[in-house]
Amino acid sequence: MSGDQSKRSLRGGRPLSARRSGGPTEPGASDGPTEPGGSDGREPATGGVPQAVETGPGQEHGHADGRAAASVAPWTTPAARVVAVDVRPASPFNARGMTATVDGPAPQAAEARIFEEGYRRYDGARKGEAAAVRSLWVHTIQRIMGLRRSARHKVLPFLSVVIAYLPAIAFIGILSLLPADRTRDFIPTYPQYYGFISGAILFFVVFSAPEALCPDRRYRSLSLYLASPLNRDTYLLAKAAALGTVLTFVTTGPQLLLLAGYVLESHGPHGPQGVLLMFVRILGAGLSMAAFYTAFVLALSSVTDRRGLATGASLIVLAGSQAVTGALVFGFGLPKALLLFNLTLAPLELAERILGGHREQLALPGTSTAVVALGCLIWTVIGAVAVWARYQRLQVTR
Repeated sequence: MSGDQSKRSLRGGRPLSARRSGGPTEPGASDGPTEPGGSDGREPATGGVPQAVETGPGQEHGHADGRAAASVAPWTTPAARVVAVDVRPASPFNARGMTATVDGPAPQAAEARIFEEGYRRYDGARKGEAAAVRSLWVHTIQRIMGLRRSARHKVLPFLSVVIAYLPAIAFIGILSLLPADRTRDFIPTYPQYYGFISGAILFFVVFSAPEALCPDRRYRSLSLYLASPLNRDTYLLAKAAALGTVLTFVTTGPQLLLLAGYVLESHGPHGPQGVLLMFVRILGAGLSMAAFYTAFVLALSSVTDRRGLATGASLIVLAGSQAVTGALVFGFGLPKALLLFNLTLAPLELAERILGGHREQLALPGTSTAVVALGCLIWTVIGAVAVWARYQRLQVTR
C-alpha cells in the first residue's frame, strides 16, 4: 500500500478495525490508492451507513466540523493506522459521509487506569431508627425556618417570629423606663398578650408550616426516607415533632420572655411558687396551641403536594369557620358553644383559660373549661387521625 494518503471505504456492516502497515488487505481491495467512489470517481450510495478511512501515521489532520469519531483497536502500536468513523447519517442530497483523520501516535491501551471499581459496603456506625428520626426532625426544622436556604425562604418564618416577640420586648422596655403606676393600665396580662401575637401565630401556621410535608411528596423524596430505617409512622412522628417544636417557639417563647421581664421589673408573679406556677401555665397554654395547629396544618398538607394549595386551604378553612360560627351565634342567636367550631378562637380560648384569664375577658363565659379543652382535644385528634390515615394509603413512587 502507498505511504501517502491511502483511503478505503468500508460499507455494508463490515466490522471496522485498524490494521498494521503491510498487513493483509480485505478481499477485493486493491493494493494501489483507490478513491472512495471506485474507479469511475462517483460517490457510493451509503444509505446512512457510517464510513471509515484508513490513514497513515504521518497524514495531515483533516476532519471538517468536529463530528467524526475515531475507533482504535486495543492492540495498536504507535505505528498503527487509525480508523476515523463518521457517525452522522449521510444526507439524501449528499452521499459523501464526513471523514476525519487523526495524526500523531495512537493512544496506548496501557494508559487506561481504573479509579473506581464499583460499590463498597458501608462500614460506618449504624445508629438505627432513633437517629433517623432525630435527623429528620432537625432537617424539617431547618426547612420550615428557611435555614441553609436562600434569603427569600427566611422572610416569612422570621417575620412571624419577630412579630411574636416584638411586643414583649416593647412592654418590658416600657416597664423599665416608666413608673409602675403609669404603666398599670396598658401593660397586658399573660392571657391578654395572646391577643397581640395571635396574628403572628396564624401567619406562621398558614404560610410557613406547610413546608413540613408538601415538598417531600412534590420532589418524590418520601421514598428515600422510607428506604431508611424510618417507616410511615416514625416519619410522621418526626414531622409532627419538628412542626410542634417551631410552633412552641412562637406560642411559648414570647410569654416566657414576658415572664422574665415582668419578674425583673417586679410586675409579674411574686415568690418562687408564683413564678413556677405561671411558668407551668405558660408551657401548658403554648403546648396546647402548638398541638392544635400542628394537627390542623398536617391534615391539610397531607391532601396536596403543593405548598401554595395548602396555604390557600388553611386560609379558607380558618376564615370560613370564623365566618360561619360568627353568623350562627351572633346573627341567628344560637348558643355560644358553637364557637368551639371556630378554629381560630377555640385554641386561643383554651390558652387564655389555662393562663387564668378573667371571666369577663373570655369569649365563652358560659362554657366550662373542661368542655373547651375537650373540644380542642377532639379537633387535635381528628387532624392527627386524618394525616395518619392519609399516609397509610399514600402510594409512594420513586
